[in-house]
Amino acid sequence: MTYPGYEAIRPAFSNLVESIRNNAESPLVPLVAEFSYVNHITGGVLGLHDNYSVFRQPDQPLPGEVVVERYETVTRSQLDIGVAQLTVSIQPANGEPGATMLTVASKVFASGNMPDVEILDLVDAAHKLAKQAFFAIVSDTTKEKWGPTDGA
Repeated sequence: MTYPGYEAIRPAFSNLVESIRNNAESPLVPLVAEFSYVNHITGGVLGLHDNYSVFRQPDQPLPGEVVVERYETVTRSQLDIGVAQLTVSIQPANGEPGATMLTVASKVFASGNMPDVEILDLVDAAHKLAKQAFFAIVSDTTKEKWGPTDGA
């Protein structure tokens, strides 16, 4: 299944939010929105960052058999509507040889001094952050191989 892109699914999400709002007994006050992008990458797609500058390959083998290697980074940033937390991880996918799972998850926590923030504004901000992270973590070679991703 091909991911249709955020802009293609946003109207359905907006309709769902409106339906919930119309049936709620009190006004909705969003606290946090999360947007997650998960991409199961099968073998043969080269170009994801293989070397991470924080760590280096040990000079001597680690004790035991390496079962899984994983990369994860968590960032925090201030946005106009709140505070964002971004988690990017790259790890093997289900033990499948040559397959990788790229996960980009962003959360935007509404600022306490913005009582009128809309749910979709938080989701849009979380999506924008996830999209920026996607383009930062995937190499140019891989982007070319995957083709246009403007709708990510």
